Amino acid sequence: MPDDSLAIRHQRITETGLGWVAGWSADLHEDGSTTLWRCPTPPGVHQPGDVTGYWTSPEAQIPLGQTMLLARTDLVIAAGGHGGLPAGEDFLMVNGVTNLAAGELLPHVVYFYRQHSAQMTAGGAVAYRSLRGPSRDFAFRHGRALRSALRHAQTGGQELVS
Repeated sequence: MPDDSLAIRHQRITETGLGWVAGWSADLHEDGSTTLWRCPTPPGVHQPGDVTGYWTSPEAQIPLGQTMLLARTDLVIAAGGHGGLPAGEDFLMVNGVTNLAAGELLPHVVYFYRQHSAQMTAGGAVAYRSLRGPSRDFAFRHGRALRSALRHAQTGGQELVS
């Protein structure tokens, strides 16, 4: 993590009272160089449910990575923490947190991701790859269902699900 990773997000969450604050991540290469990863969610404040809308299909780029997220403990607990999936469990946590509370994505790198050949998600992990699709599909549907249920509750049951 960059030296200011936690400080910048903690300062912002404290100043604003938001439920979560995230930043960008960057791939960290073996030579020490980095490549910025911009998630589909644009920088700025997002209301509950907005982030889910930036995930357009189970196969599409996830809207926000959980490693980029600093969230209030009570919110993570209410969201169910990391779901019990064998893959994609982090997507469930992001869905829950971003659907339950407003938050902000900062245009600032807060996490370095280092890919390497020995990690579970690397090419040789057949079991992981076989579970990734169904897990992403479940997480995607979970986010949509949660957003729909919360919006229905906020409008006193007046909103119709499409």
